[in-house]
Amino acid sequence: MDPYVVLWLKCRDWDLSVLPDDRVVLRFDITDFRQPFWIVAEREAGAELSSSTPALPRTWW
Repeated sequence: MDPYVVLWLKCRDWDLSVLPDDRVVLRFDITDFRQPFWIVAEREAGAELSSSTPALPRTWW
């Protein structure tokens, strides 16, 4: 199964009310895929899956 689809379905099921006030960023490095997958989640904004690096302050790296 495509890891993008699996991660997308999974991030739709999360209970975002338990997240901290700040943004949560998760990076997934999947074997046999060249680029990582990213999930950026916020309580109010929801969760978003991306295959490109999110625009974040450099201190987050």
